[in-house]
Amino acid sequence: MTGLINCNCLRSAFDYNTRASKSFPGLPSVEANQRLLNHKLQAHFEPVSKIWSDVDVSDYPDKGLVRRELYPWNEYEPDRFSVESINFLNEEMAIVAPLLEVKVAQLPLLSGKDEISS
Repeated sequence: MTGLINCNCLRSAFDYNTRASKSFPGLPSVEANQRLLNHKLQAHFEPVSKIWSDVDVSDYPDKGLVRRELYPWNEYEPDRFSVESINFLNEEMAIVAPLLEVKVAQLPLLSGKDEISS
């Protein structure tokens, strides 16, 4: 959740936090995420003279610099980092997007340190 906020996917963060607050009302981490989200929304809409609480959720920004969703791995899937898997993916990619290439990359964690204190 904090990762979505930090990479400016505020609509997705709002959706996740809304579901979390319904499932876990009063949970301190959910409330902290809501405060951080409110702060980011205010900072986003303030320069264009909009009050963020009056803005429709569909107008929240949802395209950040980076977005990554982690899915659980299982023992039935092939090694996604093997040369064979990467070659297969690049062959498939060449059919639909010949200018793109699949590569293995190490990405940083998307946990943020700029939490807002209450």
